[in-house]
Amino acid sequence: MVIMKLLLVLTLILSASSLNAQLKITVANIKKDTGTILIALYNSKDKFPNTNEAYKEGRVKVKNKQAVFVVEGLASGEYAIALFHDQNDNNKLDKSDLGLPKEPYGFSNDAKGMFGPPPYKKAKFNYNGKAIDILISIF
Repeated sequence: MVIMKLLLVLTLILSASSLNAQLKITVANIKKDTGTILIALYNSKDKFPNTNEAYKEGRVKVKNKQAVFVVEGLASGEYAIALFHDQNDNNKLDKSDLGLPKEPYGFSNDAKGMFGPPPYKKAKFNYNGKAIDILISIF
């Protein structure tokens, strides 16, 4: 699985040289200058936010309390994003004994859920194949 993720990251980096429009994801409200932002892009409400069923995945190191991730060559369509700040770089969202996240997380449209992740309809957005910037605040 690690090899597949590395191949995906390499594919995304190599595709950055193309002239296609891009989806730029900027993460706001980063409090610690450590770790990595893990990002999952979904194109189906049935798979959101199951991390094993993301349409595309990526990661970006936090630097100067900032993180920006770019997806190139994305087809037009409806998408949703889920991400979290893996502060200790253990590749998982750490949770408390009660199952509550211990690391900051966020969703597209800054959607929030009650007692769990938000529904897809709150996090979804339309991408028309042109350059778009998405700002997601983590909490």
